[in-house]
Amino acid sequence: RVRGLSAAPRQPSPPPASPDRDLDSRLAGLMSRANIAHSRFLARQGQAERTIAAAARSAVGSEAWSVAEIALAELDSARSDVAIALAESDSLHVADSVANPAQPGPDSARIAAAREQMLALVAQEDAVLQRLGSRLPG
Repeated sequence: RVRGLSAAPRQPSPPPASPDRDLDSRLAGLMSRANIAHSRFLARQGQAERTIAAAARSAVGSEAWSVAEIALAELDSARSDVAIALAESDSLHVADSVANPAQPGPDSARIAAAREQMLALVAQEDAVLQRLGSRLPG
């Protein structure tokens, strides 16, 4: 022991935060929005597949190419709606991380689970968009 120095008084740990009861409804709303947008994406996917297949050998700027580009853009728009819900869940994740810097908070697992589901939807849609986009000339 070093003489003349006293140990700083130990600060009690703050009590664990209680789960956010409104979080369940917010996460459910975000998941609902993501699933609706994903359903819209899937509903447009078949038509986009056919339109892009028909335009695969078309010249850039042709009517068929233009229609296929529009179909691809509509799919991308539906993907954006899923990404918006994901971004909102990212905000919840950041707020939770800031509020609980030392360890996961009581809501962390629920937020992470919702984010993972939305990330999976976005990844699936990204793969479709990339595959279809690669079939178009130009």
